[in-house]
Amino acid sequence: PDERSKAHLRDRASRVAEMDKLSERNFRRKYRLRRVTFNTLLGQITRLLEKPRLVGSALGGTIPVVLKLAVTLRFLAGGSYLDIASDHGMSAGSFYAAVWETLEAIDQTLDNMDLTEDSIKDTAYLERKRLLMREHWGDALHGVCFAVDGWVCKIMKPNDVDAATYFNR
Repeated sequence: PDERSKAHLRDRASRVAEMDKLSERNFRRKYRLRRVTFNTLLGQITRLLEKPRLVGSALGGTIPVVLKLAVTLRFLAGGSYLDIASDHGMSAGSFYAAVWETLEAIDQTLDNMDLTEDSIKDTAYLERKRLLMREHWGDALHGVCFAVDGWVCKIMKPNDVDAATYFNR
């Protein structure tokens, strides 16, 4: 690679190094996940997103999967694409490509996960969680037992579906 390409790769590597230097608290505030959860998700989507660098590819080559996940999480947390792209060393076009590609990989990963853990089937457990949510949030999240940082479209549970098998993600 030429000198500009090497500099761009070093710049992306420095962005990853900056992420590694964040305290656990600041990492969670920035990416809305604990570092261990971020790394678990990263491990699950890497095989879907990792691509070999092609000879003669664009300046800077392939964006590391860790940066793809980072920009996606920042965007889902409500960050501006201009700030996120700049902070992570990529163009606006590369940013959007990374976000959509990463969202598709996360969706595929979730489709393959077994979401039938005993805690999800345990209605007493779900009721305790619902009461804790109500205690904390009042009626703002009526009927909610868990919530994640993100947007969910309000829909009604179908009448013929058992609560323990119904998921909205």
